[in-house]
Amino acid sequence: MVRCLFMRDEGLTLVEVLVVIAIIAILLTITVPVLQKSKQQGETVICTNNLRQLGIATLLYAQEKKFYPEGFCGNPTCHPSIPFAEYIKLGTSASNDWQNSRWWFHFLLLNDIIEDDFSRGGLLCCPSKRLSGTGLSGNLLCGNYGINYSICKIIMSSTDEFSGKPLQPEHVGSPSTKLLLMDSGYALVSWKALATDSTIYPFERPGRQNSYYLPGATINEQRFEDGTINEFQQDDAINGRHSAGKFNAVFADGHVGRKKPSSVEPVFDATGNILSNSPWSP
Repeated sequence: MVRCLFMRDEGLTLVEVLVVIAIIAILLTITVPVLQKSKQQGETVICTNNLRQLGIATLLYAQEKKFYPEGFCGNPTCHPSIPFAEYIKLGTSASNDWQNSRWWFHFLLLNDIIEDDFSRGGLLCCPSKRLSGTGLSGNLLCGNYGINYSICKIIMSSTDEFSGKPLQPEHVGSPSTKLLLMDSGYALVSWKALATDSTIYPFERPGRQNSYYLPGATINEQRFEDGTINEFQQDDAINGRHSAGKFNAVFADGHVGRKKPSSVEPVFDATGNILSNSPWSP
């Protein structure tokens, strides 16, 4: 039998192996960024959908009750309907925040407007958050969504602007421009997340100021250097959660949009008071 001149018994040569490896490396270089981008886009879609549902639920609550839900109720009579043992399962280091308290999302749950088991990946959890370490991974209050409590006020707040009863829907002027819910470092958020000087504009809840920020805001870099942002939330705070450093938000008319933090910076008058045409102030 005549043996084909092009047949050989040995395997691939070193050059051929190197060529194959180079091709695989090129394909990975092309494919991995595409997959990462697709994953990021998918998380952004989920985040947008979560906020849209929460926004609708908040507006339904406001229509039914004639006022928005309270941002936080720390009154000892404000026992949540869900057993405290369920919160313990989250492994949160902020157990006292849950006990004998209600947050804005509790009011939506209590009125059967939303259903959520507080599990990771649920409606109240942002899939795009960038937290490191394990200390905050189970804390629903940090690194998910925050409500603007210039609107959803706190009756027992320490500052006049955020104290008193939550607003009625008709008291929010130009609702299409007013922030209601958004990506946030903490479950409560206001224009003070963008304040350049916390000594002039102190945080309403100083014990939580290290989680109090708007993701992607330029000021967060300085705040991290000053030690007023949690080290485990550095990436989330400085780099943001979505492309171009934008954050997702629900406005008081119910529509969802993506904004740059620089576009929602607070506007002040000559005396240092926030103006009503700010997206934060009703």
